[in-house]
Amino acid sequence: MATVMRPSHKLINSDRNTLTGLDHAHYEYGRVIGVLCKYDDSEKYLLRSKEFLEAAGQSTYLALYELALLNDKQGKFDGSSAYYAQLIPLMEKAGLQSKYPMGAIDVYDRYALALEHQGRTSEALAQKREASLIRASNPDAKPFGAVTPYGTHCDKAS
Repeated sequence: MATVMRPSHKLINSDRNTLTGLDHAHYEYGRVIGVLCKYDDSEKYLLRSKEFLEAAGQSTYLALYELALLNDKQGKFDGSSAYYAQLIPLMEKAGLQSKYPMGAIDVYDRYALALEHQGRTSEALAQKREASLIRASNPDAKPFGAVTPYGTHCDKAS
C-alpha cells in the first residue's frame, strides 16, 4: 500500500517534519485508506491526526488539506470549503505562499472551486484573485507534486 502514496508529497506535505508519532501514523493511514475509497474511515483517521496535532500545539494544516481533498473527491463541497476556510489562515501564518507558492495556489484554486459548487461566486472570485496574485509574484515557481489520489483504488478496497 505504501507505493500507492509515494507520489503524493505536495504543498504542505513537503513540510512533513511537523508530523511525528501518532499524528503521523493516523495521517498516513487516513490517506491510504482514502485512496482505497474507505472515505468514512479515512476522515476519522485524518480528524484524529488533526486532534493529535492540536493537542501538541502544532499546526493542523496537513490534516486540514487532506480533509478538504477527501471531501472534494466525494463532492461534499460544503465540507471541503469549511476545511479550506480553516486551512488558509494557518497556511498564511506559516508563510506557505512564499515557501510553496504552487501549493498555495492549489489551495486557493480548490477552495474557489468548492465555493463555486455552492453558488458562492463572489467568495470564489476572491480566492481566485489570491491565487492569481501568488502566480504573478512567482512566475518561476515549480509544481509541488501530485495530490493524494483519493478514490483511485476502489476495486482493491474489499
